Amino acid sequence: MASFLTGGTVVAVAHEDGVLMAADTVLNYGSTRRTDNYERIIPVGTHTLIGFTGDEADFKDSLYTLKSMHREARCHGTPPPSTREIHGFLATRNYSSRLEMDPIYNGYIIGGCEPGESPYIGVVDVRGTQFTASFFATGMGRHYALPVLREGWKPGISKDEAVALLLESLKTLAFNDAAAGSSFIICEATSDGTHIGPVQTLDLDWSSAAYKDSAVN
Repeated sequence: MASFLTGGTVVAVAHEDGVLMAADTVLNYGSTRRTDNYERIIPVGTHTLIGFTGDEADFKDSLYTLKSMHREARCHGTPPPSTREIHGFLATRNYSSRLEMDPIYNGYIIGGCEPGESPYIGVVDVRGTQFTASFFATGMGRHYALPVLREGWKPGISKDEAVALLLESLKTLAFNDAAAGSSFIICEATSDGTHIGPVQTLDLDWSSAAYKDSAVN
């Protein structure tokens, strides 16, 4: 089965009080832009954010399953899945689907900050590989955004510094990845809950592009 509408990079950074995640709002149909108003970071439960790269339909299916798990927990009066449990579930689901030769075409970043715990960032790729990190970027962001994150992140980074790091990563992607867009959202997960930020637009300056004056006359 081929992917149809796909989303690009999600970037996440852990800071002193929680986790910040950012992604553009673009969905592409192949190399054609289908929409620039789709939010690819979704709150699940009270303290968890999930951002996806890859097929939008596969993500909707995974999201439906997660919401069903939360409804079942409420009905039985049991605690809902934690951020760590959601991370493990998505990794197991991707891995099992791959073994059945019916892969889920999604990579995920799961970010959260449960009360009394440290900020948590979990990563899952299309093969079901899972790990945790203090910062990460999916998709083409592994090539373009990760170097920016490695250079700028430090233990105990403040929220303002983390926001600046995310913006620099998104700008780097917008300049280098044809599938990336200039409209984006920044979301946060803290011990107080999750917050989905408004859609914003990157301030991109192409005047310094090396090819600006290189056209053949």
